[in-house]
Amino acid sequence: MEYKEPFGSLSAKHLKVGDLVLWKNYYSEKLGVIVSLDIKILGGRPVSVARIVSADGSFGQAEVFTINLKVLSESSIAE
Repeated sequence: MEYKEPFGSLSAKHLKVGDLVLWKNYYSEKLGVIVSLDIKILGGRPVSVARIVSADGSFGQAEVFTINLKVLSESSIAE
Protein backbone atom coordinates (compact mmCIF):
# COMPACT_ATOMS: atom_id res chain seq x y z
CA MET A 1 0.00 0.00 0.00
CA GLU A 2 1.28 3.43 -0.92
CA TYR A 3 1.95 5.89 1.94
CA LYS A 4 -0.20 9.01 1.75
CA GLU A 5 0.73 12.21 3.52
CA PRO A 6 -2.07 13.05 6.01
CA PHE A 7 -4.58 15.58 4.72
CA GLY A 8 -3.75 18.94 6.31
CA SER A 9 -0.18 17.98 7.22
CA LEU A 10 1.32 21.00 5.41
CA SER A 11 -0.70 23.41 7.52
CA ALA A 12 -0.02 21.35 10.68
CA LYS A 13 3.73 21.92 10.25
CA HIS A 14 3.15 25.59 11.13
CA LEU A 15 1.14 24.84 14.29
CA LYS A 16 2.34 24.14 17.83
CA VAL A 17 0.71 23.26 21.13
CA GLY A 18 -0.14 26.51 22.89
CA ASP A 19 -0.83 28.53 19.72
CA LEU A 20 -3.87 30.82 19.82
CA VAL A 21 -5.97 30.01 16.73
CA LEU A 22 -9.11 31.21 14.98
CA TRP A 23 -11.48 29.31 12.69
CA LYS A 24 -14.97 29.69 11.33
CA ASN A 25 -17.76 27.40 12.44
CA TYR A 26 -20.69 27.92 10.06
CA TYR A 27 -21.51 31.61 10.61
CA SER A 28 -19.44 32.38 13.69
CA GLU A 29 -15.74 32.60 14.46
CA LYS A 30 -14.22 30.50 17.24
CA LEU A 31 -11.12 31.29 19.26
CA GLY A 32 -9.08 28.68 21.09
CA VAL A 33 -5.71 27.31 22.19
CA ILE A 34 -4.22 24.12 20.71
CA VAL A 35 -3.68 21.42 23.34
CA SER A 36 -2.69 18.57 21.01
CA LEU A 37 -2.05 17.73 17.36
CA ASP A 38 -3.01 14.28 16.11
CA ILE A 39 -3.50 12.22 12.98
CA LYS A 40 -6.79 10.34 12.71
CA ILE A 41 -8.15 7.98 10.09
CA LEU A 42 -11.36 9.45 8.66
CA GLY A 43 -12.99 7.93 5.62
CA GLY A 44 -10.04 5.56 5.23
CA ARG A 45 -7.55 8.41 4.92
CA PRO A 46 -5.17 9.93 7.48
CA VAL A 47 -6.22 13.46 8.46
CA SER A 48 -4.37 15.99 10.62
CA VAL A 49 -6.54 17.36 13.46
CA ALA A 50 -6.01 19.65 16.43
CA ARG A 51 -7.71 19.39 19.81
CA ILE A 52 -8.55 22.89 20.98
CA VAL A 53 -9.89 24.40 24.22
CA SER A 54 -11.89 27.59 24.23
CA ALA A 55 -10.08 30.86 24.84
CA ASP A 56 -13.29 32.86 25.24
CA GLY A 57 -15.56 30.40 27.06
CA SER A 58 -17.91 29.83 24.11
CA PHE A 59 -17.28 26.04 24.08
CA GLY A 60 -15.40 23.39 26.06
CA GLN A 61 -13.21 21.40 23.67
CA ALA A 62 -13.26 20.97 19.92
CA GLU A 63 -11.48 18.84 17.35
CA VAL A 64 -10.77 20.80 14.16
CA PHE A 65 -9.03 19.97 10.87
CA THR A 66 -5.68 21.77 10.93
CA ILE A 67 -6.28 23.14 7.44
CA ASN A 68 -9.11 25.31 8.87
CA LEU A 69 -6.96 27.04 11.51
CA LYS A 70 -5.43 30.51 11.37
CA VAL A 71 -2.70 31.31 13.92
CA LEU A 72 -3.30 34.58 15.77
CA SER A 73 -0.47 34.27 18.26
CA GLU A 74 2.32 31.70 18.44
CA SER A 75 3.12 29.86 21.63
CA SER A 76 5.98 31.29 23.65
CA ILE A 77 6.51 28.14 25.73
CA ALA A 78 10.19 27.15 25.85
CA GLU A 79 10.72 23.45 25.24
